[in-house]
Amino acid sequence: MLPQGALIAVGAGTSLFTGRSVVFSATRQLGIGYAAVLVIYGIGRLADIALG
Repeated sequence: MLPQGALIAVGAGTSLFTGRSVVFSATRQLGIGYAAVLVIYGIGRLADIALG
């Protein structure tokens, strides 16, 4: 499973507990995942570490 698929699945699963729509929860979780990736990439660039 692609990382995006896992994020979407977790977001969709949380909709069962929050009462929000599946699309909203999945999109929110995907956005949080992408934001985390950007932060980590930015830290790596600032530390002048070649990632990947």
